[in-house]
Amino acid sequence: MGGLSPQLVKNKKIVILKNDRGGDLLISHKAISYLMTLSEDITIFLSNINKNFSFLFKNIKILEFPFDLKIKHKINLFIYLLKNKVDEVYILSPKGFYYYLPIFFRKIKFFAIVIDGKKRNRPSIFLRKFLYKYEIINRINKINKISSSELQFKLVKTKNEYKINKLNLLPNNSLIRKYLKEDFIFFQFKKTFFEKIAWNKDKINNFINFLASKNKNIVFCSDIEITEYNAMFLSKYSSINFDENKFNNKKNNNILYCHNITGEDLFYVISLSKKVISPHGLISHISWILKKPTLALFNFDIKNKDDLLHEKISFSEWYPKKSFDFAFLNKDFEKALKKINTRI
Repeated sequence: MGGLSPQLVKNKKIVILKNDRGGDLLISHKAISYLMTLSEDITIFLSNINKNFSFLFKNIKILEFPFDLKIKHKINLFIYLLKNKVDEVYILSPKGFYYYLPIFFRKIKFFAIVIDGKKRNRPSIFLRKFLYKYEIINRINKINKISSSELQFKLVKTKNEYKINKLNLLPNNSLIRKYLKEDFIFFQFKKTFFEKIAWNKDKINNFINFLASKNKNIVFCSDIEITEYNAMFLSKYSSINFDENKFNNKKNNNILYCHNITGEDLFYVISLSKKVISPHGLISHISWILKKPTLALFNFDIKNKDDLLHEKISFSEWYPKKSFDFAFLNKDFEKALKKINTRI
């Protein structure tokens, strides 16, 4: 690691490069929130994927960048840095192109998260010499002592005392306040996850009803993409359709399906839940930020010790120790229910 910590200067111009996926953005929430206390002139580049969560960073300039950078986007960023008097750039999305920028902009201080990987380092040891400060995520052969979130916070931190302001969450959709019941468990259905462990529609419905037998009220969401599961959920359960701003009432009104809920509404609903059950990913990141009791579901295909070590390293990168409970599921549906039964 090299370099020094940034100075507290309210008028310094800061650029944050964070055009990745929603879950990755949430991992950077603490670091970005901290940077907002260091300067009143911040521009953050968000992807079209994670821009739905821009409400987390109010009062700073948001620019949209694609997740996958094309030549024209790289040129546009280069021109942006040429035209604007930028003091500091924070590379929080480890994309290869970003690490070449410090070679051309020597007067700008570049702070970055870098990766030591099995096949290659990102960036190379040579390019790291041009960074003002960096922190290393290990993906080779050892458990990370601190999570990516804390590592990014360490990258930007300048003072010992710091408190993240509590999120002031309000629903955009009035139907949420009207139909959301108290004391509910929030569940996320993720098509790719459950298809991998061969849970068909009957098993998914049985699982939702199993949750309803354990808790009075269940609220759940599914993939935003149009699938046969979404159509089934809309026809079978009481629902709020966020596309049409419409509530559909069914007999099983203790189970509420949130169709195509995104952004601030999703945060708001999860903030009111008593517990969250979801495949590891975006939802578990949100619940972690909101400090909600969470059961994260995994379906790793562990064949040997190397596979096990790889998954432990991945987990240590994304979450601090004892951040939430977790369960490993497979094609044995009855066994999965027994596992989850002991954790809710």
